[in-house]
Parts: sequence; C-alpha cells; structure tokens
Amino acid sequence: MEDSKTEEINELKERIKKLQETQDRLVQLQELAKYQKMESIGSLSSNITHDMNNIIAIILNSLMVIEAKAKKDKLYEEIKIHITAIRKAGQRGAQLSRKLLQIAKDNRQEPKVINLKNSIDEISIMFKEIKPKNITFTSDLSESVKFIHADESQIFQMLLNLLVNAKDALESCGKEEKTITVQLSDLTADECPKIEFLDQSKQYIKLTVSDNGMGISQSILSDIFTPFFTTKP
Repeated sequence: MEDSKTEEINELKERIKKLQETQDRLVQLQELAKYQKMESIGSLSSNITHDMNNIIAIILNSLMVIEAKAKKDKLYEEIKIHITAIRKAGQRGAQLSRKLLQIAKDNRQEPKVINLKNSIDEISIMFKEIKPKNITFTSDLSESVKFIHADESQIFQMLLNLLVNAKDALESCGKEEKTITVQLSDLTADECPKIEFLDQSKQYIKLTVSDNGMGISQSILSDIFTPFFTTKP
C-alpha cells in the first residue's frame, strides 16, 4: 500500500517537473519571438528613418532657398514666422528620426541640462495647431520647476505622443466637453517612497498629462509600455 502511494507521489512529482519545464520553454519561446519581432522592427525603422531624413533634408534645403528669395519681398516680415515654424518642425523631425534609430539600435542617449518648462511651452504651441477646436488644452506649470537632466528629444517625443494619444482618445469618446491638461510640479517627499528606484537624496519633478476621456481598458493596460504597441488601425 505504501509502495503504491510512493509511486503515485513520484509520478505526480515527475508530471509537475515536466509541466514546469514546458512552462519554462514557453517563456523562452515568447522571449525569442519578442526579440525577433523587435529585430525586424528595428530593421524596418532604420529604413524608414533613412527615407525620412532624406525628405527632411529636402524640406530644409528648399526652405533656405525660399527664405533667401522671400527676403527681397516686402511681405517677408509677415511670412517670416511661418518660415521659422517650418524650420523648427523640420529640425524636430530630424531629432525624432534620430530617436527612432536610438530605439531600434539602442544607441547612446544624449542627456543634458534642459529647461523643461520651455520645452513644454514649445511642444504646447505645436500641439495647439493640430488639436481640434472642441478640445480645450490647458497647462499648469510650477514656476519653481525649471531645469532637469534629460535627453531633450526623448522628452519631446514622450510628451507629444501622450498629447496626440489623448487627442485621439477624446475625439472618439463622444463627450461634449473635452479637456487635456499638462501639469508640472515638484515631487513631494511623501510621494518619493512610493517609487522604488528613486534616490531620495535628490530632487525630482512630476510631469502629468491627463484628459477627461474614457481611460485605458484593463485588457491592454499591461501593454502600454511595450515599444511600438498601438490600438490605432
């Protein structure tokens, strides 16, 4: 009787062991598939970025020719602001191209001391040009928060992505009053312990982008930090 129970227990242990090995193998296969997917995306991104850089170079070079000719026109002062806006957009496009390559190839970042409030103001001006009129955009930027050490192109890309995603979500939510808010504030001492990787001996700031839409579905919440993940068609 005891021998029979021992055999059953050993057989059960063996099955559990095989199940664990199968689960481990599945995890390895999932990681491999993810790596191969990212490798393919990286290759595709490099090709797209190369074409994008060529297009941006043509735009900026053509702009130089247009500006040189426009300076001779008495209406130059009126169109100068638009020429400057196009140039800045082209330069930002080049920065975003480099960022795309950075994600694809894991290149070294270029962190430096930047005025975050100025960066947000610049992005806000651009965003106001593309948002629908029925969406109210507001910003609440603390005067005490100014300089941070970060990669400026990453900050620009991150904030612009959040704003555009909020805009797209609000456009389909069906609400009459639609608002997007950007807030910038010091991170309080009470909040720091909630974030494990922060060095509490240093100062931090909190950048918040919020909207009054329907929120993110629980079914995709775990995917929001996956590179290139999107719910858009």
